[in-house]
Amino acid sequence: MSNMCLKKMSGMLCCMVLASQTVTDTIGYIAIVPLAYLLIPQILLTYRLKHTEGVSVVVFYTEILIGVLNIIYGVLIEQYPIIVGNAIIIILSSILVYMYFIYPKKKPNNNNGSDSGSGINNISSSSLSWDPTFSSTVC
Repeated sequence: MSNMCLKKMSGMLCCMVLASQTVTDTIGYIAIVPLAYLLIPQILLTYRLKHTEGVSVVVFYTEILIGVLNIIYGVLIEQYPIIVGNAIIIILSSILVYMYFIYPKKKPNNNNGSDSGSGINNISSSSLSWDPTFSSTVC
């Protein structure tokens, strides 16, 4: 093969590698969106309710640790989607950890001693008992 042909082939190979890397990076950045979206509803709910009842802070500490390790890995292999995605996860998880410490752990009691709340808290134990005389038949 001639030198000109080798240059042309290496140029095409370089373009294919660059196009492949662009596609790979694009897929990586698109994957960040649902990953980050997983934590946003919990942040909004915690902010709206102003309490952290039912929130496990250990999960968010673990996500932060995994995010830091993945960022180190992303830097070592020079994969920016990994770095950006995990940086977003660290930020969102850190927000939830912060909320865990500034909001009370239990839901505030807003009934002021009255039993006039709404929802499942008003169901009495007698309304949950089984009635053996009730039966349903399919005709």
